[in-house]
Amino acid sequence: SYGAWTTVKAATCEEAGSEKRTCSACGNAETRTLAALGHDYVWTVLTEATCTSDGARTGKCSRCGNPTKEIIPATGHDYHASGPPAGLDPCLDLYVETMTCANCGDTYSYSVGPPGHTWQEYSSDSGPMANNSLLDGYSSYSYCSRCHGYYLISTAHPHPYDTPTGYYLN
Repeated sequence: SYGAWTTVKAATCEEAGSEKRTCSACGNAETRTLAALGHDYVWTVLTEATCTSDGARTGKCSRCGNPTKEIIPATGHDYHASGPPAGLDPCLDLYVETMTCANCGDTYSYSVGPPGHTWQEYSSDSGPMANNSLLDGYSSYSYCSRCHGYYLISTAHPHPYDTPTGYYLN
């Protein structure tokens, strides 16, 4: 029967160690390797990382005192959009979008052009406004799915050379 393991060489942060046990009946000995412990650093931040600059920290191993220094990578910006102001016509108004970093408050802005209407033409009895009383007297209409505006198209011509007329309503 083997006895308890005894340390032959203690493992350190960087070097493996070993243990041994011996059989009390026959004297046979077994050994096993103990893995190196690795460093157990206690860190002190010298310079915090920012969105655009690396930081730095130093460490000292709590077991062996080995010193080290590391770069803390810059975090990078975390920009969020302000969104369009209230009351804007989503099809026709230009606005300035402001992006703000949640970490440092840095901002930049850019113009957001009006995308224009997304007209789709329907007859008076079809589409999102089918059979609406607003369409009485009109043969068809165009409807914008972005701003929900509509353009009524009249085919009532008081004179033979008139072209259809329209009215934009939003």
